[in-house]
Parts: sequence; C-alpha cells; structure tokens
Amino acid sequence: MIALPRLHTRRAAAAVGAAVLLPLSLAACGGIEEPTIDDSASPEPLDPVTITETMYDEAETEAEEEPVDDEPAEQAPVEESEDPVEVSCSAVEGDLEHDGRVLGECDGEWAYGYTPQSDDSVYYMLSGTHWVEIQPDGQTFTGFNCYDVDSYADDGAPAFITDKMMECD
Repeated sequence: MIALPRLHTRRAAAAVGAAVLLPLSLAACGGIEEPTIDDSASPEPLDPVTITETMYDEAETEAEEEPVDDEPAEQAPVEESEDPVEVSCSAVEGDLEHDGRVLGECDGEWAYGYTPQSDDSVYYMLSGTHWVEIQPDGQTFTGFNCYDVDSYADDGAPAFITDKMMECD
C-alpha cells in the first residue's frame, strides 16, 4: 500500500472519487433522448377584446370640485427645542453604528457602546461639543483593554461607565 502524506489524503480521495463517478454519471445519461418541438399544430384563435374609454368634459369636473379655502391651515405648535441629551446621544450612536457597534447607555456626557456577541467595548466622554473616545490605559495579560477606573470616577464618570471598565493591574 502506498503511504500518502496526511495533508494530501483528502485531495487524493476526492480525485479517486471523481475519476470513478464521472464515467458512471456520463454512462447513466447516455440513453436519454433530447426532446423535439412539434411546430405542426396551429395556434387557437383568441377571443376579440373590446376597449372602451369614457370621456368627460373639463367644465363638468370643475363644477363638481369643492370650493378652495384661501385661509392658511392651522399648524401644530413647534416645540422650542429637542432634548439636548437625546440629540447628544444620537450623535454618538451614529458613530457607533458606523463601526458596527450598539449604544449601551448614554447620559449626554458619558456613553458606553459595544459590539454584540463579543467582548468589544468602547467608552466616550463629551468634551465641549465633541464626543471623545476614551483610550485604554493599557492591556491585561489576556489582551483586553484596561482603564484607570478610579481616575474616570474622579472625573465624574457614572457607574454605567466605571462598572463596565476593566481595571488595569
């Protein structure tokens, strides 16, 4: 028996299988005749179709229309402004969605996002009018991002941020 290297065993088995099955499949299809088209039959005549149109005078349709009211319609009151927290959080949510992440929580100044079904998390804080991603302070021995959680707590980060951050050793 010939010893084949393990890496090529699957390829060799596939080649042998193809070499055996190809002639068998061609022989099995050999007795089938191709269909022929018979053009001798004449098509059946179709029933005639009648199309009718109804014409209206423009004068008749104008008379039936209701009179136009020239007064402006009442408008719904316009709210003075949207909720600033909602506006702020929707901005960071758009950035997260662009990266395939989901907004976990946001209070208008701090935000937490994550990638579903993974350990990927990202934290943001509002700096003036811009969201700034909080960069990790290091990595754990397993390669996860870690943070100096106490410093962010001192800066006013809410519990939904500090509780989710992994502390650096």
